[in-house]
Amino acid sequence: MKIVINRCFGGFGLSLEAKKRICELRGGSAFYFHCPNDEYIPLTEDEAQTIDAQNTLLKWVHVFDTPTPIEGHDINEYDIERNDQALVQAVEELGPKANGRFAELSVVEIPDDIIWELVEYDGIESVHEQHRSWD
Repeated sequence: MKIVINRCFGGFGLSLEAKKRICELRGGSAFYFHCPNDEYIPLTEDEAQTIDAQNTLLKWVHVFDTPTPIEGHDINEYDIERNDQALVQAVEELGPKANGRFAELSVVEIPDDIIWELVEYDGIESVHEQHRSWD
């Protein structure tokens, strides 16, 4: 099984290009929206890239896989399972271009029969086999 992790301080995140590729791999197209004050405004890809390049602390660019924002269709990197096939393929194909602002993404492979969990310290992640513990 392949799993995407972040290998640097900062934290997991995807570039707009990676989100677009995930949409494509799922059989759709990417639609960009700027979200000031929870009002969605359609953007062209160039406009979305410009806003994303500003590296604002607030992520104002949302990528949807439908032409109209619908709950559940937003490509939000925090909602994607790390072993999602589209995510893994996008990271493998794009390499460093898949990295979000504070990310250095990598794909690790573990045996398929492992029950796993992500362990994170200051943004750096590793995959661990789940085990029992008591407090």
